[in-house]
Amino acid sequence: MNECHKQNDARERILDEAEALFARNGFRAVTVRRITSAAGCNLAAINYYFGSKKNLYLEVFQERWIPRAHRVHKFFHNLLEGQKNPSAHTVVHTLAESFLVGPLTDDERERHHQLMSRELTQPSEALALVTEQVMRPFFQELSNHLQPLLPEEAEPERLVLDLMCTFSMILYF
Repeated sequence: MNECHKQNDARERILDEAEALFARNGFRAVTVRRITSAAGCNLAAINYYFGSKKNLYLEVFQERWIPRAHRVHKFFHNLLEGQKNPSAHTVVHTLAESFLVGPLTDDERERHHQLMSRELTQPSEALALVTEQVMRPFFQELSNHLQPLLPEEAEPERLVLDLMCTFSMILYF
């Protein structure tokens, strides 16, 4: 195996193990030593590949969490695109289906939800990434689908709150 391939493999192992540990235990409870031990890497590997534990945490979101969220979004979009004039019920059902049985494996779904739950209870810079790159665009798409289906007097702000409530219930299940 060439040196470049070994380096990429070590970096990927670190990301995999860091994601699992951060999801299970949270950022503060996980040490660099624990990550590198689980990944079978030298302690200096975190600094070499990521610069710091914080940068590694952000990279877990950039390289793992956000791409998974985009896969769910695409799954939702593709399911809804196949519907002719979907009702509000269909939009919400499609949203639930995308998250509950969509493109993620059970392990990916569990990590995804655990990371987000931890991030919501102890916010970091990762929440800003997730908000800007995933949540805001997705909620805008949902609003665009649902707003025309609601009575004219329905307030857009109320729709956003209703979407957040619905989304929370889906994540709970």
